[in-house]
Amino acid sequence: MINNLFSRSPQHLHEDPAQRALGVAELDASSDDLARLMTSDPVPAVRIAATRRCTDAQKLAAAWHAEQDALVRAALAESLGHALDAMDTAGRDGLIASLNDEALLLELALSAGHADTRK
Repeated sequence: MINNLFSRSPQHLHEDPAQRALGVAELDASSDDLARLMTSDPVPAVRIAATRRCTDAQKLAAAWHAEQDALVRAALAESLGHALDAMDTAGRDGLIASLNDEALLLELALSAGHADTRK
């Protein structure tokens, strides 16, 4: 009983979307919980917060394919560009070569910071 008084569930599991969005900051930038919020939370603001926190290019690219909301897709493209920019050349080139979505490739070409990511 006393444990229930002092224990709280993680903020990213809260029923309030604003609390879930705040809870994203508590998660590791490449965690599965973050990827789950990024792809399956019903509230776009939470998905955007998770997307901005994520640094895993594979997870960001996978989320792009499932996402329909234009604002979330824009955040995904931006975060994916940053993640690709942080990768070594071989890893970046390999991941870009695996992308077969013209819209995503166009977004990356227009917005990524690193010249090798944009080409």
